[in-house]
Amino acid sequence: MNEDVTQHSDDAAEKARNRLAELRERRAELAQRRREVEDQIREGHGSPAGRLASAREHVDRAREAAASAADRAGDAEESSALVHERAAALHEQLADEGVGDPETHRQRAAEHRRAAAADREGAEHDRAEAERFRQLAAGDEEAPAVS
Repeated sequence: MNEDVTQHSDDAAEKARNRLAELRERRAELAQRRREVEDQIREGHGSPAGRLASAREHVDRAREAAASAADRAGDAEESSALVHERAAALHEQLADEGVGDPETHRQRAAEHRRAAAADREGAEHDRAEAERFRQLAAGDEEAPAVS
C-alpha cells in the first residue's frame, strides 16, 4: 500500500519536474529570440523607420511571451513544491505509524522538503524574471537583471 502511494507521489513529482524543464527550455528560447531581435535593432542594418518600429513591436511581444513563460515556469515550480510537501507529509505519516522503516521515511521526507524549498526559490526567481520582462516591454530599459 505505502509503496503504491510513494510511487504515485514520486510519479507526480517527476511529471512536475519534466513540465518545469519544458517551460524553462521554452523561456530560454524566447529569451534568445528576444536578444536576437534586440541586437538587430541596435545594429540597425540600415532599416527604415517602419522596419525599426516593427522590430520594436516584435521585441515587446517577445518580452511579453517571455514574461508569460516565466510565469508558467513559476507556477510549475510552485506545483512541484506542493507535490514534494505532500510526499513529505506522507512519509512523515508512514514513519509515525510505523509502516516500513521509519528512519527511511523520515529521510525521504527531509529530501522532499529540501526539494520543495528549492522549487519555491526557483518560483520566486521566475516571477521576478517575469516582472523584469514586463518592465522591459513597458519601456523601462533600466529594469534590473534578475540574478
